[in-house]
Amino acid sequence: ARGRTEAALRSAPASEFAGRRQMGDAVLVIGTYDGHVLAFAVHGDKEAGSMLAPILGIKAHQGSVRSVCASGRYAVSASSDETMSVFDLVKVVDLGQLYTDSVGNSVVAMHGGSHLVSGSDGGRVAIFRSSDWEQLTSMAAHPAGVVDIAIHPSGRLALSVGKEAQLYTWNLMRAKCVLKRPLSRPATAVRWSPSGTGCAVLSGNDVLVLDLTSDQVASTFAHSERVLAFDYLSDSLLVSGGEDKGLRLWDLSSAEGAPPLCVHADAHGSRIKAIVRLGEGLIASASTDGSLKLWRGGEQGLV
Repeated sequence: ARGRTEAALRSAPASEFAGRRQMGDAVLVIGTYDGHVLAFAVHGDKEAGSMLAPILGIKAHQGSVRSVCASGRYAVSASSDETMSVFDLVKVVDLGQLYTDSVGNSVVAMHGGSHLVSGSDGGRVAIFRSSDWEQLTSMAAHPAGVVDIAIHPSGRLALSVGKEAQLYTWNLMRAKCVLKRPLSRPATAVRWSPSGTGCAVLSGNDVLVLDLTSDQVASTFAHSERVLAFDYLSDSLLVSGGEDKGLRLWDLSSAEGAPPLCVHADAHGSRIKAIVRLGEGLIASASTDGSLKLWRGGEQGLV
């Protein structure tokens, strides 16, 4: 099983992936350009290092995987073939496919394993209940299409960005958009900080950390080339990567224009497509060259 799964990962570079933590271990769920969905358990050991153990490897879609998410016992993938597949990571089975009333599933997100939130190219946000996978509601959102969704650690709020320059805040308990913040330019990704007290968006060559009280940009982390992925390592540290194949660790408390704490210039052999936080001090990065790497980090750097 290990050989088959790893071969699929190497032959089909990762297009999207996500992580979750449960019972002390992290789980990585990976979507590939040729429609495979892979899952690995990450066993953290300070002496032996973090080790990957295959859980799932399946050809789930005819098109490329655009987004994946994992929470509780479930993982969900959204594909360019306009289907969403649901997987039980405990029983290790494919539970089937979900459909929405909008075209082009672009992003999926979960929290707590109880509900799924999806966004579409048609500009709608839908909420599903995982107990029976019924669609509870579908809401008009970004007119030009939903690009990314991030659920607050409490599970009560969510942020979304679309192809227009706006950041939406959603009250998931009421299934309603409660605030629209203008952005200087369209964003391609959004993340909450681990504590949920801050957030950041990715736009072109910059990662913008937002001040939620003033609706202003608190910090701008500029890059020489396009950034494709980022995530918080902790409330005070952020990791980014993209076209230049390098990983950068940023201190959120540093002065505007300060250089990163460290740079891994050749973290991967090709552009970095995805970064996900697995827990305090542990992240994973994936590249279009088919490689997946785990990193431990802190104020001293990434290793």
